Amino acid sequence: DDLPDHRFIPAKPKDNPFLPPDYEAKLKEIYPEEMVKRLLEGDWDIPGVNYLIPYQQIRDAINRTMPASGVKIAGVDVARYGDDQTVFLIRQGNKVLDIVSWSHMDTTFSAGKVADLIREHKPIVTNIDSIGVGVGVFDPLRNEGFAVREINVSEKASNESYVNQRAEYYSLLAKRFERGEINIPDNSHLASQLASIKYKYQGTKLQIESKEVA
Repeated sequence: DDLPDHRFIPAKPKDNPFLPPDYEAKLKEIYPEEMVKRLLEGDWDIPGVNYLIPYQQIRDAINRTMPASGVKIAGVDVARYGDDQTVFLIRQGNKVLDIVSWSHMDTTFSAGKVADLIREHKPIVTNIDSIGVGVGVFDPLRNEGFAVREINVSEKASNESYVNQRAEYYSLLAKRFERGEINIPDNSHLASQLASIKYKYQGTKLQIESKEVA
């Protein structure tokens, strides 16, 4: 705000003589490249990049206090080896209760890990992204009688405004942040992933950009 008795003096992190020597490296470990540029250079106007969820709304969701109410629902995004992580998330109503992630493990390990987490948290259903290696986690759990639901986000959206279910689900999530209807843990990697979701339009339909898109 432009206040009459205040003066804005811009300062960058590197202007701080007490900045830890590994400050920049740690930022790069946690945040996407664009966010690091913003924090280090004060460049908050990156042309040509459309972020789905504003970072301030993510911080608001972290600082917000909401009660856990209703049934528990879990979701799993499966990765196999590489640098990607398999993520298990459990929510109750609009409150995210816990996030558990692991990496460098095969689908056999992940299926067992998810089974343990389901027994611990007791969700009424666990949604599993079955694209690619995800089916290697979904099938064993289904065969063992767990209440799991297969999600294929590449399928057609129920609303013609979106390219696919992936875009539709992300858009619905973004609306929760916009309306202040979600409470998430203070998890730096989760905040980083949410802040890096980009969108574009394919004709008139909203599309979520691939993580590989620079």
